[in-house]
Amino acid sequence: MRLSLPAVLGIAVSLGLGSPASPAAHDPPVPGSPQTVDLGSVDRRTTSNNRIALAVSNFGALGTDFDTISPSLGYPAGAGFEHLTYAGLWIGARALDGNGEFLGVTTGALDMAVGSPMPDASEFSPAGTAILERSSLFSSPYFDPHAVSEQDLVCSFDDLTPKHATWNNEVHRPLGVTVRQETYSWSLLTIQDELFVRYVIRNTGPPLQDVWVGMFSEFASGRAPYHSPWFNKKLIAYDPSLRLFREHYCNSQPVPAGCNFSYVPYWVGLELLGVRPGNVSNPTDKRISVAAWTYAPGDPVRDQDVERYAIMSVGTIPNLNMPDLLPGTGDPVELLAVGPFPFIASGDSVEVSFALVGGSDEADIQQHAQTAQSIYDTNYQFPTPTLLSLVSAHAEPGRVDLTWHTAAGPGFAGTVERRTGTSAWESLGEVVSDGTGMVRFQDPAVVAGTRYGYRVVERSGSGETALGEVWVDVPGAPGFSLLGVRPNPSPARDPVVVFSLERDGPVTLELLDVRGRRMLSRALGSPGVGQHSISLAQGARIPPGSYILRLTQGGRSKVTRAVFLE
Repeated sequence: MRLSLPAVLGIAVSLGLGSPASPAAHDPPVPGSPQTVDLGSVDRRTTSNNRIALAVSNFGALGTDFDTISPSLGYPAGAGFEHLTYAGLWIGARALDGNGEFLGVTTGALDMAVGSPMPDASEFSPAGTAILERSSLFSSPYFDPHAVSEQDLVCSFDDLTPKHATWNNEVHRPLGVTVRQETYSWSLLTIQDELFVRYVIRNTGPPLQDVWVGMFSEFASGRAPYHSPWFNKKLIAYDPSLRLFREHYCNSQPVPAGCNFSYVPYWVGLELLGVRPGNVSNPTDKRISVAAWTYAPGDPVRDQDVERYAIMSVGTIPNLNMPDLLPGTGDPVELLAVGPFPFIASGDSVEVSFALVGGSDEADIQQHAQTAQSIYDTNYQFPTPTLLSLVSAHAEPGRVDLTWHTAAGPGFAGTVERRTGTSAWESLGEVVSDGTGMVRFQDPAVVAGTRYGYRVVERSGSGETALGEVWVDVPGAPGFSLLGVRPNPSPARDPVVVFSLERDGPVTLELLDVRGRRMLSRALGSPGVGQHSISLAQGARIPPGSYILRLTQGGRSKVTRAVFLE
């Protein structure tokens, strides 16, 4: 077995990490050993609550690897800048299975070609459920009293199924862990540049020893579309006091003269917030490993678990100014890990939390990292300004209708502002809440096919506060599309399906199980051109689970996935 390490590994560093209590005392328990599931359970969602648009999956990976046109890590959201090809959770440990003791690492992603199918590249498998959205806002259709933030995305995955993942030469040897992943985000002006990712890792098998947990990533900033020449243009840095790895677009050396920072003017980064259990008073309780190497799929230096575990657990920070890590001469990928957890008994859990942060310059992202740390340290409890919650946002060609609700009640006054992804905020008009606390606004001056951001600015003696920011896509001419159940997941009793047609004619809607068997079929007649909402089961209850919806008109059809809950 080869145990060689990259030459970039440097000076050993130790750092204590805080151990705050669980942010939600009523969180459902982490699920136990799930049954093996098929690919019908794979799910990926994009956060949409603040300035960070991150693709989240239920198979241990973040980002899209640019295999879709959806945001991978868009920041600021809607501005046309992307910053991450993909990232993946790594868990390493000394483990035991039927074949004896072994040193194993379960990986959510490795060095791999752009556009790779990400579920196939992960050694984690979905734990039988789609991604669940919940919200702490009473006005949200996803309101849940267990929610931590305005938009939580919650899912579970595990490594219980032996796999031969794409881009990994080894057949996976399971550690026996299940993972509950939760992301938290707020739209408040003071915390709209931070997205929190919390992992609860539960051991379902024999005891694990010397456990390390890390995040593998390839940050790469550029402009959409994804085929832009982004790679070999990465300026990377690490701030030890903040436990923040950050990246910026840089066209070429020398730095900064050759960088052309204005092409993509933003920094993005990954911050390690803390662990549980941990001991902040003991500086040797946990150590940090930072590793970076030039992108090289299948490199024999890192193609075995023993080598990956050595990289995770070395407890060092590399010299990030080596030629193979600099813009133009290098193409770095990176790993940020923490450990060890000396012993995790069967049935016990540990937690590790990260934050994705962005900023307009170096000082800005560092300030946002400090804000994320302070919120984590207070268990995600912080004072909020006057709350303005989005109730509805409806867009059609030529018009956008918006409704907010304010906790301030009747008489709240503010100014509605609008921007596009490339323009500055502009004032559209004044609004005042009605007797029920609702704030309503209609914008008739919109261009079809354009994405707009809206917010309400409250002015007082202490200054201005921007509230209720929302981004809306104004559709073009109606097309043939199947938007699916709303919401998704949807209650099993009488779910509603939304679709649009660009021409009239008979339409059929079918519900299939994940094996392709028809469960329900409805002939809808000729509804006409435009968007339509219909009752799928006409008052009946559909058994909970994951299904496929298929819309057919003439020789064309559209399919999408639907999840129904009790």
